[in-house]
Amino acid sequence: MNLLKFILCWLFLLPINSFIYGQSDSSHMFKYYNLRACKITYEFFDGLNQGEKTVIFDDSGFYEKEIVVAHMGSNSIMKDSILARFSKKDVNALAIKTPQSIYSIDLDTRTGTIQDRRSSPFGDEFFSSSKKMIGRDTILSRPCEIAQYENAMKVWYWKNIALKKQMVVDGIIIQECATSIDELYSIKKDEFAVPKGVVLQNQ
Repeated sequence: MNLLKFILCWLFLLPINSFIYGQSDSSHMFKYYNLRACKITYEFFDGLNQGEKTVIFDDSGFYEKEIVVAHMGSNSIMKDSILARFSKKDVNALAIKTPQSIYSIDLDTRTGTIQDRRSSPFGDEFFSSSKKMIGRDTILSRPCEIAQYENAMKVWYWKNIALKKQMVVDGIIIQECATSIDELYSIKKDEFAVPKGVVLQNQ
């Protein structure tokens, strides 16, 4: 796999929603998503791992967490890469976003990092010049607009939320797609709290 394809795969691993700084609604209030709260479950294969990701957010994305449980796929296109050599065979990870911080946690080792969300290096401008709207579709009965980036990655957006991401590398489909959406999910009091016993380092 050449360097360009490797970079594209690396970009696929990043949560596309984090590239969107948000937008203002009719009351000029900033928000990440056009939905106050939700729980979405995805199945994915990212070129290295395959598994399930659960996303829960509140306050239109100001508070958000991702739980990822995955293992290295037998058809991984990067199984012989340097990335694979230094990656865990199984992933049990948690990411928490608050208005101020982003926590990235390995639930197996109970360690993680913390960084300032307000200084995130990626914004909508990261992909804006290459973004092209190419059509509409429906996922889990939700109407989506399809965006394409660099003629490679396609993203299905619903209410500014990525319900599906897809790209093809060396004939292999790399994909993440929502399998369930719960718009009535009840946010728990400690939903976005860092688990006890986790050791964090500043990033």
